[in-house]
Amino acid sequence: MHSAANWFSDPQTLRQSARTPLEGKTNKNYRLTVHGKDFHLKVRQHDGFPSFKKLQCVNELLAAHGVPYTPIVETIPHHPNFPLGAVLFEWKEARKIVDLSEYEDLLPRVAGTLKAIHAIQVPYYENIDLGLRTESYPEFITAVLRARLNQCKKDKLLDASLEIPLTSFIGTITWGRDLSPVLVHRDATKSNVLLQSDDTLLLIDWDNAEFTTPLADIARIIFAYKWNLDDDKRDQILSTYLGTQASIDEENILRVEYMRNALEGLIYKDTDRQYCHLVLEHLLQ
Repeated sequence: MHSAANWFSDPQTLRQSARTPLEGKTNKNYRLTVHGKDFHLKVRQHDGFPSFKKLQCVNELLAAHGVPYTPIVETIPHHPNFPLGAVLFEWKEARKIVDLSEYEDLLPRVAGTLKAIHAIQVPYYENIDLGLRTESYPEFITAVLRARLNQCKKDKLLDASLEIPLTSFIGTITWGRDLSPVLVHRDATKSNVLLQSDDTLLLIDWDNAEFTTPLADIARIIFAYKWNLDDDKRDQILSTYLGTQASIDEENILRVEYMRNALEGLIYKDTDRQYCHLVLEHLLQ
């Protein structure tokens, strides 16, 4: 097989290669056909994100534990055709989820896939992209929230009335049951769930993956579809994953994870600003 870097450095090969744009929010994605073989090409739009180190680590963990995934063929760092780098994945024939209704029907299977991923234990809490590594969840989420809050302050994304209570709340995070960090996807929403021809459920786009609490995945799903504002739907999702009602400690974890999602929604502008502020105000009551 030719090196992907050689393909990308050859203008003639690039011109002759069919590139079909694929849906994607953060990076540019293509179905790339080279010498009659298909690949998934992810072209980074932000320097250093997603971390090549993280994606390789995720690949190795999923492979070692038999979880279906899309293997990386090659990572391309800074390159004339892709200044911020790119990642080449194997192409998997699969279809996306049609709509939210189908995704809801598949939630028990999504929960099962997440449980298989959450069985992959790791040695510490870590967000490679933020350069954070800690020994406990309270330390980890406190550091993440502080980083996100500081970014929101710097970019003037927060209502002034929220800054002081948020700062105060983040400084009080000391609770939490004895947790073991695991591999977490952190964006298992419908756009990142594929169904393969054999009906295998496949999670793609591990850009936001990190080593943390499993409930980070559940909180992300609940927050993304505003189910945190719908008690019945929220409880349904939790019982689907947990098999029971959430404990007090689990409710506390969900609370700070909703807070994190709201701050990141403001930073990345991928979530309605009014909704993010509403969530923060509700959590601080």
